[in-house]
Amino acid sequence: MKSDPAVKHTQAIFDRSYIFEYALIALTVLSFLLVFINSNYKHISPLQFDPSKSTVITDRIKPKGESTAQINADNPYSFSCNLIKSDYRNIFCAYQIYLGVSDVQGYDFSEFDDLLIDLDYEGASDSIRIQLLNYNSAYAQPSVINTAKFNLVEFEKEAFLKPKYIKLSEFKVADWWPSRNNVDFSLAKRELNNIIVIQIQTGSDFAVGEHTFTVNDIQLTKQLFSNEALYLALLCFWIVIILILLILRLGQQRKQLTVFSMKNAHLEQENAYLNSLSENLSSKDNIDSHTNIYNFTGIRAHIDAIWNNRISNVGTLAYIFISIDHFNKFNDSLGEEVGEAVLLEFTQLINKNIRRHDIFGRYYNDTFIIISKNTTLDNAINLANKLKSKLLEHNFNLGITVSASFGVGALNSHETTQQEFIDQTTEALDYAKNRGSNQVRYYDNEINQPS
Repeated sequence: MKSDPAVKHTQAIFDRSYIFEYALIALTVLSFLLVFINSNYKHISPLQFDPSKSTVITDRIKPKGESTAQINADNPYSFSCNLIKSDYRNIFCAYQIYLGVSDVQGYDFSEFDDLLIDLDYEGASDSIRIQLLNYNSAYAQPSVINTAKFNLVEFEKEAFLKPKYIKLSEFKVADWWPSRNNVDFSLAKRELNNIIVIQIQTGSDFAVGEHTFTVNDIQLTKQLFSNEALYLALLCFWIVIILILLILRLGQQRKQLTVFSMKNAHLEQENAYLNSLSENLSSKDNIDSHTNIYNFTGIRAHIDAIWNNRISNVGTLAYIFISIDHFNKFNDSLGEEVGEAVLLEFTQLINKNIRRHDIFGRYYNDTFIIISKNTTLDNAINLANKLKSKLLEHNFNLGITVSASFGVGALNSHETTQQEFIDQTTEALDYAKNRGSNQVRYYDNEINQPS
């Protein structure tokens, strides 16, 4: 069955009504994409330092410490140490990378999110410590490294089998730092705005033996936008979008309401006119005396009245022409009285199974018409098939079996004339009768049979 133009028009309106939902889906995907990009694509800032200024330290700086360390002569980014068990319990060695241009002016890490450290380690230690030393004159003394604030993280050595991203928010101030430097505990908070030294140090398991570190790369990374700034921007954006969509939706609904109100007003006027017309047509001159439905004069008056409003009926006005199959045989073999009884019972059955606002009349002899307003071609075809089945199921008086042929048409163009519309539908009826009767055919630019 070919697609009904009215159905296409309805689908187009339906699709347009979802434009806001489509927009919301697109904006939601865009928001998630922005969050994903911000989380996975980072701004990288390589950390430059002069290895000639780097030093190594061990527990030898403490009383009774005996561990040794040295920088590799062939690679200033590599150092080795030998942790020796002694009376000093917390044995360690560390590689100190000096970042600052002086003892008091360092590098601001606070504007970054992660510290990337790529290093190779060989040794018996189970963990590796990274310490960021921050200088602040409120608590530190120039050139006295231990007075700088020690911001510390510690990871198992397996974490450094590949480049390790360390979130700067994971650094905590070393537990020993406040008491050893007589600093108020209110200052014992992470501070990364003036880092003068990075220490790469053996772990807190104090493993005795040889340890070798090679620093391959150190970088600072940050997201394109901070999470707080991004989420606040997205929140504001969505508030604005939702307000805009609400305003547009209200405007759309107001427009639809206006259109529906106009249509309802038009339908009310039309129904009032048709009711008035029906009252006028209810006179005996317009009623078929045998079947008590509209005769040709009455039904043509309805056709003319509805046709005058055809512009609003395009796609929703259908004609169904019905012809009783082989009706003359009833008159010839059983007599005209039986034929008239069949006509009366036939019209009563049809009237019982059509809608209240459908208009049913006798067009001529054994041919009838149903005028269906607010009906698409598909719905009119369904009604015709229903009536065809009802006729076959009905037990007519005298045990007579009655069938009928149906021709269906729907107005699908403003340019179609009244006579063209009638001719198209009666052509479908003739086609049904000439192809074996008891069938439904419809006109949609050509004669078709429902699937």
